[in-house]
This record gives sequence, C-alpha cells and structure tokens, in this order.
Amino acid sequence: MRRFTTPTLTITVEGVDLTAQEVMVTFQQRSRTLTVEQPTMALVDGDTVISVPLTQLQTGGFAEGSAEVQVNWLDGNGHRDATTIGAIQVERNLLDEVVEDD
Repeated sequence: MRRFTTPTLTITVEGVDLTAQEVMVTFQQRSRTLTVEQPTMALVDGDTVISVPLTQLQTGGFAEGSAEVQVNWLDGNGHRDATTIGAIQVERNLLDEVVEDD
C-alpha cells in the first residue's frame, strides 16, 4: 500500500465462509490502529475474499515500513475468531498529502 493513495486491499481467508458474519479488518503500525468494519466479502471456492477500500487520509496515517493486518469476526452466536496476523508494506509517496478533486 502506498501512503496517500486509495487502494482496495484484498485479503483471502481460506476455508471459512465469513459472508454472514460480523467482520472487522484491523491494520496496526506502532501506535496507529485502523479498523474497517463490514468490508465487502465474497465466497470463492470455499474461501472468503475480503475487499477493503481505503481513503487517502487512512493510508496517509501510516508511516513508511511494515504494518500488520488481521481479520476478526463474530458469528450470530457471539463466538469470536481471528486470523493469524499478517504483514503489509507501506510505501512512501512523494506527494505526501491528501489531494482534493476540484
């Protein structure tokens, strides 16, 4: 992910159908935490494919370097589960600011 851009990150949770669950995707880097609730999800061959769109402001809040990502979910019975923690790379941007559409 590059700072101050608007990427849609794709995360695949293998072997689990989360499409009917309450899902949260959390990104963390040092003291900065961002949680996106109820992202877009699709079931593909028994795996849940999660699409997480981020804004310029959200990506700009992270520093260049490594960040962690994890998916948590809560089913209808109140049971909570989570994936292992993964890593993503945050890349710098020479235009280090939010650009508004005129």
